[in-house]
Amino acid sequence: MELIELTNTDRRFYTVLGPFLADRAVIKAVGGPVWDDDTKTWLVLRDKKKGVLGFCAIALHGNRTVVESLYTLPGLNRVASELVGAAVARYGKRELHAVVRHQTTPAYLDAGFKTVGTTKEFTKLTRAADGGANA
Repeated sequence: MELIELTNTDRRFYTVLGPFLADRAVIKAVGGPVWDDDTKTWLVLRDKKKGVLGFCAIALHGNRTVVESLYTLPGLNRVASELVGAAVARYGKRELHAVVRHQTTPAYLDAGFKTVGTTKEFTKLTRAADGGANA
């Protein structure tokens, strides 16, 4: 498996992630549209034979950093945990926030996020900064 990092300005971004952006199954799994905003860095886990296994985005909004748009192919909970863990490894010096479907909550909890609220379909989570300078 290979973990790659992309932004929407990378030449291969739309080749790699484009097919997922408007996919109804992805939108349903994530809980809403997956946008290719300029403020996002994407972490993508790929397999040479199977292609994209999953991805997540890290959106920087000033001092607020959001780990969002987590998607994996069905049944790949381990991939979800690896992606959120990779996001924390890269951006954990900042306080992290997320609002995710309940089924992806365990991947965030495994990475040190704490639940701060829930709705019928979503869990709101935060993770304290590890300290030091912002990533």
